[in-house]
Amino acid sequence: MDLTAPVVLPASEFTNDDGAEVASFPTLGPFSYTNLYVNGMMQGGGSFRATPTALTLNAGDGTIMAGTPIVLEVMNFTAVPLL
Repeated sequence: MDLTAPVVLPASEFTNDDGAEVASFPTLGPFSYTNLYVNGMMQGGGSFRATPTALTLNAGDGTIMAGTPIVLEVMNFTAVPLL
């Protein structure tokens, strides 16, 4: 099904790197960020919002065609003091 923005995609519609369905997206902390790729193209930060339960796409008047790959990359870092 083609998607016309704005659209909310539940986390359960995504799979992890192992191909398993995810129940939720990782929680973002002070040392983390997300990137969104639609059809291999990185999207601007204002074009989406990720919460633990869903990804909201705000692509303006655009349509995302059925079968278009959508990848949410979540990077979490941990600061470790040097001893």
